[in-house]
Amino acid sequence: MTTHRVQLSLLWLVMVVGMMLHFDYHVSGIFYGIELKRPNATGEFPPTIWLIRFVFQLAPMMAVTFLLFFEAQWFRVAHFGVSILYTLAHGSHLIREFEKPDMSQLNLLSLVLVVSVLLNIVALRWLKEGRGEIKAQDSQQVATSSIHKTEPASIMQS
Repeated sequence: MTTHRVQLSLLWLVMVVGMMLHFDYHVSGIFYGIELKRPNATGEFPPTIWLIRFVFQLAPMMAVTFLLFFEAQWFRVAHFGVSILYTLAHGSHLIREFEKPDMSQLNLLSLVLVVSVLLNIVALRWLKEGRGEIKAQDSQQVATSSIHKTEPASIMQS
C-alpha cells in the first residue's frame, strides 16, 4: 500500500474521532445541568438524522475501507472530490461555531479543519501520482508497440 493511502486512511480516522468528540463535547453539558434540548424538539429524531450520521460517521469509515482496496483513477478522483466537500462542511461548521463560542469546540473544530485540509493536499498528491502512473504506463505501451511494429519491417529489409 502506498504512503499516500496510509496517510489518507489515518487522516480520515482522525477526522472521525474529531467528529465523535465534537458530539461528545456537545452533550457533556448534561453533566453540568446545561439544557441541551433544542427549542423545536418534539421528542423524536428528525428524519434527516440518518443522513447526517451517514455522511459524517459512516462515509468516512467507508472511505478508509475503500482506500485499503481501491487504487483506480476513478476512485482517486471521487475521493479527492469528497475530501473537498468535507473541508467545505468543516469550514462552514467552524464559522457557525463562532455564533455561540465554546473554546473546546473551537479548538477541536479548528484541528478537524486543519486535518481536513491536509486530507485534501494528500488526496491531490495521490490523484496526481495516479495520473503519472497512467502516463508512464501509456508511454511504455506506446514504446513497446512501436518496437513490435518496426521489428518485422527491419527483418524484411535485411
